Amino acid sequence: MAYFAESSVINLPWLLLLTFIGFLPSIIWLAFYLHEDVKPEPKKFVLFVFIAGMLSAFAAAVLEINIGCFITGECAKNGSQAIGDLKNATQFNGLIFAFVGVALSEEIVKYLAVYFTILRRKAFDEPVDAMIYMIVAALGFAAVENVFTVRLVASQGGGLNDIAAILTLRFLGATFLHTLSSGIVGYALARAFFSKRSHFILLVPSLIIAMIIHGLYNTFVGKTFDAELGSADFNYFFRSIIILLIGTGVALIILFQHLRQISAGHKFINVGDHAQEQLS
Repeated sequence: MAYFAESSVINLPWLLLLTFIGFLPSIIWLAFYLHEDVKPEPKKFVLFVFIAGMLSAFAAAVLEINIGCFITGECAKNGSQAIGDLKNATQFNGLIFAFVGVALSEEIVKYLAVYFTILRRKAFDEPVDAMIYMIVAALGFAAVENVFTVRLVASQGGGLNDIAAILTLRFLGATFLHTLSSGIVGYALARAFFSKRSHFILLVPSLIIAMIIHGLYNTFVGKTFDAELGSADFNYFFRSIIILLIGTGVALIILFQHLRQISAGHKFINVGDHAQEQLS
């Protein structure tokens, strides 16, 4: 990413402060979602999945750069340059990159972070765990994005007020969006894992839904920044972002409640490829 070189002018104490500040949105959302979990997950596994989510952000960056290279025909050296090249691409190619190159690739790597860390462990023993751990991975992913964002703002001369403004927007927007899209994938994962149905049958549609929501959000945000503040286009796309986030948030709450209802009165054990009900 472009700011790796630029951020070298930032001294170590300032860099550590920026890193801490960048983690705040994810920490706040993490506390909220874990509070909603009736049976709290082991802290070591939560941390494990959070770190896996952080690592998945770097995998996503590599995918996005290479997909951007394929779409534009010009191989970028970093994510920022890849986005810049796409501004000169056709509108169709830009949409393909927004939905497939960015949204789908990010949803897949967040899912893989959960799949390879917690899915086969005994701690994963109730349907709602799937949504919780997917959200935890998403927050780890978003934390890395936020840290790089605040470093970029600082490297370009932005002060604490600028950083606070950007992080507030990301707290209510991008970070929240990551939890929503991953929560949807987590719901499908729960239904598949705890009903012995094929993961593929339910996972693929959920990834497509998450991709559409994520891609629409990215598109709306891009259009909002391109529009003049206060213009009809700005107001339209800004309202679209709010409606998308609130609508998806309400849907996620309903899915949470549904998983709690279907698991009430049942105990499950993890047997590797799926869960089975534990007989008393």
